[in-house]
Amino acid sequence: MTTTSRDQGPPGGSGQLQPSLLHAKLTVPRQRPGTVRRTRLLHRLRATREQRIILIVAPPGYGKTSVLAQCASKGQSVAWLNADDGDNDPVVLFGYLAAALDHVAALDPDVLAAIRSGSLSTRATVGQLVSAAAARAPLLMAIDDAHRITDRACLDALAQFIDYLPAGSQVAIAGRGSVGLPVARWRAAGSIIEIGPSELAMDDDEALQLVRNLGRPIPEDVLAGLTRSTEGWPALLVLAAMAHGRSGAPEVADISGHERTIAEYLRSEVLQQRSARAIEFLTRTSILERLNGAVCEAVTGQPGSGELLVDLARSTILVDEYGGSYRYHSLLKEFLQDELDVREPGAAPVLHDRAARWYEDAGDLDLAVDHAFAAHDLDHAAALVGAGFGRYHWSARRVTVQAWIGRFGDAELEKRPWLAVLGAWEGLASGDVPATEHLADIVERGSFSGTPPDGTASFESGRAMLRSAMCRAGADDSLANAIRAVALESAGSRWRDFALWLLAFACLANGDEGAADEAMAEAVAAARSARNDGLAYAILGHRALLAMDRHDWAAAAAYVIDAETGTAALQVEGYLSSALACVARARMAVHGGDLGTARREVLRCTGLRPLLTAAAPAGAVLSLLGLARVHLGLGDAPGARAVLAQAAHVIRLRPDLGVLPAAVAAMQAEVARLPIGVAGASSLTTAELRVLPMLPYYLSFREIGQRLGVRESTVKTHADSIYGKLGASTRGEAVELAVEAGFLDRLPIPERPGSPESGDARRAAR
Repeated sequence: MTTTSRDQGPPGGSGQLQPSLLHAKLTVPRQRPGTVRRTRLLHRLRATREQRIILIVAPPGYGKTSVLAQCASKGQSVAWLNADDGDNDPVVLFGYLAAALDHVAALDPDVLAAIRSGSLSTRATVGQLVSAAAARAPLLMAIDDAHRITDRACLDALAQFIDYLPAGSQVAIAGRGSVGLPVARWRAAGSIIEIGPSELAMDDDEALQLVRNLGRPIPEDVLAGLTRSTEGWPALLVLAAMAHGRSGAPEVADISGHERTIAEYLRSEVLQQRSARAIEFLTRTSILERLNGAVCEAVTGQPGSGELLVDLARSTILVDEYGGSYRYHSLLKEFLQDELDVREPGAAPVLHDRAARWYEDAGDLDLAVDHAFAAHDLDHAAALVGAGFGRYHWSARRVTVQAWIGRFGDAELEKRPWLAVLGAWEGLASGDVPATEHLADIVERGSFSGTPPDGTASFESGRAMLRSAMCRAGADDSLANAIRAVALESAGSRWRDFALWLLAFACLANGDEGAADEAMAEAVAAARSARNDGLAYAILGHRALLAMDRHDWAAAAAYVIDAETGTAALQVEGYLSSALACVARARMAVHGGDLGTARREVLRCTGLRPLLTAAAPAGAVLSLLGLARVHLGLGDAPGARAVLAQAAHVIRLRPDLGVLPAAVAAMQAEVARLPIGVAGASSLTTAELRVLPMLPYYLSFREIGQRLGVRESTVKTHADSIYGKLGASTRGEAVELAVEAGFLDRLPIPERPGSPESGDARRAAR
């Protein structure tokens, strides 16, 4: 497996993050000279080590980051993550958590690479992270700006990581508002200590230390008034003290925290007496999340921006230093952005455009896209998404791609229907029929005469491939569109291998196995020519299955061996495109009498079953037919029935699939003649397979329903069926049995009392 550099990022194949920016995300912020040590708070926190979770929530300016940094103590390793909006993708978040642990002590390179690639299940990833945390215990996992993590899948996985954190370790979380984590449950369990504005507010002694550190002698009675008027808000205390020191006024006006008052203080304390060049620099760079000399120079057009950054960092406590990378305090950032609008109306989009192009050149697609959207340049944003689609799709960044495409809205997608094609591919790959249908409708209404930046020959070619894959107009139409796509995607095209594979599916739906095999042979050659080894692996697996169907086991074995050369299998592990190759491995094992391997492969195939839907009906039905054969080879008639029932459901939604409905009906008749048998785990339906991975979380049926978009009663029905098929009487027992059966990854960590897998959890409501 390819190893991953410890300085590579962000995770998930999105390119190289600037080293200083990566350092800023993973390094405890430096305590600047003059920072007040919050001894009162620290004593309280250290006296409650039995509470595994520290939650610090307050508005900006209360010193959350400083307190979080001061929580680090001797004898405790510290893994730090500064969260941002780009972390709302499980692959990215997990990758950064792994990188944070790697900064404490090097992780196994293969484990780090697997987490960053997205090839592991969520549960397996959490297990690896917890195992890494256990090896570094006692550990403090600090997550700053956690309010910026809003993706539900990310939050659920983060909560599970926290729940399994080894004894003696803690997680400290800071945010400006609700963090979306199960705080109420942790509160009820007595495992959390909560710090809010009232605890973070400075008392008179801390305020006195603060002004002394600032070198601002203020009479104690005046300082007491300042502390009262600012309500101990550290940032405003600083500003008020500086204002008082300069004016020499014996009294100071009350500070309410209203935006206008804050702005007045910031204007007088930050901008007054600064040069026009420095003010221009401050306001223009306020659009950036992180600042370094190169990006600031590109955005402002000012040479020597690095030196100016250093000067500004020395002159004000409102710029935090991270070893060559800086950020503005959130209060200051918002104020400077308002000042930019006043001083240079209309300049913000231009500056965002400069930032987008700088990050594009630097290879940081995430920030480039964000700034392109902020610049209101949807054409540039679309071009970036299109150019990065293949890289992000095959690095498990599908959540990010879907979120980007969702930001355009239907009206803008209709202007760029090629982008709706990409969105439909992501919906299809995740088995989401409604989303794929919706985007396909936009594609059908659209027209586009240019060359799409995704590498397809034309919009017409992309639309033809989508039509062929979805088969909405029947098998004949699917074949006609596949032929058209192959003609448009000529030799050397990045999409020719995929077009040829779609042609093979269409040929099989129309009963022409010979033409399908020829198309797949050409597709493999095209994939290897394009160095698309993952797709070549998937197509070879499909070709092996076709050879098995004609009882040519020697050819099938050769295709399987050819497919598994190198690490190609890892590139598509867990993807819809890997389903046929997974089935091929299982059938080959059954034929060779290696039933243990066959059962392990069946478990992998079962994990892919929720992706096999009417979004890509021909591929789904062919995969399910092959899997049913495997179940029969293992003597598992109930499993075969469940798989064929899923295929029949696909056909009900897409009845015109050529010869495939008859093939399913024939196999159902064959299975119907077998003894009924006892339903077991292999007979789980796709709906049940979607519920099963949610059971280990501390989620009610209502919460699971919210995540899956179904009613609470529906989840309960599915859960009861899961319990029956697994032979379980409680939720905790069902999880244990699912782990034993291989349907859920085993967490490589000791059981915690009260965890979903523990005996205590068996009391959970059915």
